[in-house]
Amino acid sequence: MSDEAIRAAGAPVGTGPTADDIRKWPATVDVATASRAIGISRSYGYELAKRGEFPVESLTVGSVTRVLTTDLMRKLGIPLHAPETSEAAPGGAASAHDVPDKDNDDGSQATPQWPRLHSIPPAG
Repeated sequence: MSDEAIRAAGAPVGTGPTADDIRKWPATVDVATASRAIGISRSYGYELAKRGEFPVESLTVGSVTRVLTTDLMRKLGIPLHAPETSEAAPGGAASAHDVPDKDNDDGSQATPQWPRLHSIPPAG
């Protein structure tokens, strides 16, 4: 389904969740929640998901259909992280931009090491 078709479906303006709300959502949400964010009705969202035409890729396991929140955010044009402000963090705490970059011994920029959120055992 194209963005134009979503808009043509008559999405009410200003009734959905904010970008900050969506950033707080779990890794996956149900079709009803994703539909509300996109601005379509719950029933239309489930109808699209059933036909494989939901605007964001959905995952179905058994009778449960879920939508990845990060994919939903990309579709809506929401950055994964809130934009940084120039104000200091409350209570004098250091914010992410106050932490100096770490360099390798040769002066090259260090690659950030992100924690693994889950571990998938090797096949076999």
